[in-house]
Amino acid sequence: MPQRFQPTQTRARWYRPGDWPLSVKFFIGLVLVVSLAAGITNYASGRVLQTQLREGIGTELATLASSEMNYLADILSEQLSILSSIARIHYIQSRVEIANAGYQGDAEAIVVQLAETNAQWLSSTDDSDMVQVVIDPRLNFATFQLQEYVETFPNHVNLLLTDQYGGVVAATHRPFNYYQGEEAWWQAAYNNGAGSFYIGQPQEDRGLGYTLVTMAAPVLSPDNEVIGVVRTSFRMLPIYRAVDRVQLGETGHLILVDQEGTIVADPYLERRGEKVPFSWRTEDLLRGETHWDDLVDSDGTPVLIGHAPITAISRLGAEADTVRAMGWVAIIQQDETEAYAPVARTVRSGILSAAAFALVSAIVGYVVVRRTIIPPITELAETARRMSVGDLLVRAPIHWHDEIGLLSETFNSMAEQLQLSITQLEQRVIERTRDLQQRTTQLEAVSQVAREAAAIRDIDQLLGHITRLISDRFGFYHCGIFLLDDTGEYAVLQAASSEGGQRMLARGHRLRVGKVGFVGYAAGAGETHVAVDVGIDAVYFDNPDLPLTRSEVALPLLVRGRVIGVLDVQSTEEAAFSEDYIAILETLADQVALAIENARLVSETQRALENVSRYRAEETAEGWRRVLSRRAAGVTFYYDKTAVRPIAAGGVIPLLDEHIPTQTMLITQPGDVYVLSTPVHVYGQPIGALSFEAKHPWTADEVALIESAVQQLGLALETARLLDETRQRATREQLVGDVSTRMRQSLDLETVLVTAASEMRRALGLEDLVVRLASPESDDDSDNGRGQ
Repeated sequence: MPQRFQPTQTRARWYRPGDWPLSVKFFIGLVLVVSLAAGITNYASGRVLQTQLREGIGTELATLASSEMNYLADILSEQLSILSSIARIHYIQSRVEIANAGYQGDAEAIVVQLAETNAQWLSSTDDSDMVQVVIDPRLNFATFQLQEYVETFPNHVNLLLTDQYGGVVAATHRPFNYYQGEEAWWQAAYNNGAGSFYIGQPQEDRGLGYTLVTMAAPVLSPDNEVIGVVRTSFRMLPIYRAVDRVQLGETGHLILVDQEGTIVADPYLERRGEKVPFSWRTEDLLRGETHWDDLVDSDGTPVLIGHAPITAISRLGAEADTVRAMGWVAIIQQDETEAYAPVARTVRSGILSAAAFALVSAIVGYVVVRRTIIPPITELAETARRMSVGDLLVRAPIHWHDEIGLLSETFNSMAEQLQLSITQLEQRVIERTRDLQQRTTQLEAVSQVAREAAAIRDIDQLLGHITRLISDRFGFYHCGIFLLDDTGEYAVLQAASSEGGQRMLARGHRLRVGKVGFVGYAAGAGETHVAVDVGIDAVYFDNPDLPLTRSEVALPLLVRGRVIGVLDVQSTEEAAFSEDYIAILETLADQVALAIENARLVSETQRALENVSRYRAEETAEGWRRVLSRRAAGVTFYYDKTAVRPIAAGGVIPLLDEHIPTQTMLITQPGDVYVLSTPVHVYGQPIGALSFEAKHPWTADEVALIESAVQQLGLALETARLLDETRQRATREQLVGDVSTRMRQSLDLETVLVTAASEMRRALGLEDLVVRLASPESDDDSDNGRGQ
């Protein structure tokens, strides 16, 4: 009987893949395919995102570097503008013009004079008059202005003012040399008379312990001619603070590099003064373009940098052009690891999510991958691309709250932070620019008020002009000037700009010092008082003449610590006077006080000079009357081409009539004889005349020459008269002394009388002299004694 076939039964081996169930193989294969596909997709998307995000981050770093460079340039430009404003102060200009006028001779003579002065300066001590008149603010008002500038702007530690030849006019500290014309900053700022701003590279001052930048600006006359140079040493502290405040994450910071590739400012102090790492390609950083790049730091760390040159700043003006010439470069540096951390986290999260998804979703893996992974990554990449081209408002859509959703949220958060940072930086730049413009406008207004006030000498005209000018330039509702009366008890309104103020002025408005109103309090305390139309201050605004006032400030007018009046300013806005505004107005009040005091001094000086001139003229006239009364004859002289001969009284006086002319006269006589007669004046008093005869008409040059010579003749005659009177007075005093000495040699009455008579007769050259003594009670006319 044949055997039946029996299939062979074998056991499946788990370690042999061929023995695995088909479902397991499909599952494992599907998991591998899905995992591989997900891994490849994640990797590709991560690379795309990394590339696009790298471009976006680099661009943002370059943009941030450009913004910071603009901010740093604004700091330097602001300092130049401030320095330029002090160079326009009237007293600075006047002091320089006085110094320029002190030079005599041609250019070679001035050079010799400067060399001699510089030698004297080097040999002089700090307490010498030559040095003190330059650095002592009590002796030099220009130095006082420079020190006020240093106190207002403490980062300027050393100011120096020179004339147009390089000589020192004023300084806050004693310079080593008096002559500064060979210094690079002076030559650049003077610019052969064309004028220009100057900024040097930072230099370490070991004596002061600061890093300083030398700045210089030309001093211009009212006709815009360069008449001098003002120089300052600016501390780098604002630059360092601006650099230190920039912080991106743990490793991102700002570096400032000069045109030679030397680090000027860096949060790491030890790196200042070093060269940038060679791998940074210094020539690319300094070629004048805003760009970004990935490089290697000096310690081998890959970094991402954005750099912007100072030549690309947006600011306009001569100050900005000078700042551009410095050639600085701002660099924002951040480690690549930190910069690309969001991308790395995204890639890792994607790989993990893909693996987990493959394990739990093998059957629907393709669909899940197709619908939940690829689209969000693509959208995120598109978002990154749009941000890289400057669209900071775009955001990545969030469809799922998975790892990709977390990546989108992180990306959106980073985008919002970047947008907020840029917005804040732009707003800060706008605010600072606006504040600087406002401050510059206010300082220009103060300068104009001071300049125009200094040109007016009449006190009434000065006060009215100042109030109108302040109201017009600052836009105030009312401006008034009160001056203290002679007793100092009342502050009297002297000038006002508003209609209400004119009514108050017409009725003689005045306030008791220290008791009535803000003006009275300011005059009594010598301090600024401010009020607004709120709270308890509202009671001060109940003035029917000025019903629209909502803010008021009363500023004392001080001259050498003494209150001479009050500047009262009122506005229709509440709280219109900030601290900075009040500081500007206090400076304005000081200028007004000086102008008023100067006008008073000029008026008093003119009156004194008029009195002196009048007294001198009367004294001179009386003196010549005495001289001429003693010389009734022989006071006329005539030159007959051989000698000068006197003419006796009553004789014929050639070329002259009996009257002395009051001014030069040209007379033509018969026979073509031309006579020039000009009076001799002494202090405005005519004392005689000179007449000249010529055979030709007199020319203007000849007349001018003769008038000049006659003027000198008058001075010489007056000098001779004074000398003669002095000698006569000395002779009389000597005579009296001699007679008194001889009379004291005896105590006998008769001897004294005889001695007195003899000495007086001999001294006076008398023929006879009688000394007569009589009793007070006797009317006897008989002689009691006679001496010869």
